[in-house]
Amino acid sequence: MAYRIELQDAAKTKILNFEAGIQKEIIGHLYRLAETPTQFSRPSVTPPHPTGFQVFEFDVVRNPLKIHYTVFFKYGADEATLFVSDIGHTEYRIR
Repeated sequence: MAYRIELQDAAKTKILNFEAGIQKEIIGHLYRLAETPTQFSRPSVTPPHPTGFQVFEFDVVRNPLKIHYTVFFKYGADEATLFVSDIGHTEYRIR
């Protein structure tokens, strides 16, 4: 059974700031995370990441850019929900 994804305000805002195609890819990766979060994530390490969170990372290639995403989330007390608090990204130019 997959976890339910709950987007917090900061994560919602970040996703909505991307073009529709990128939004769709991000949501697809979040669904993949929801299926098996222990396989695709690791505990955050500080600094620079916040403590007590899990980190899920993935890349999206949009020539000429490779965009690296970092998703911060926590497991819900109900053991059925992933609370996504923030999504960061960095763009790299592909040569």
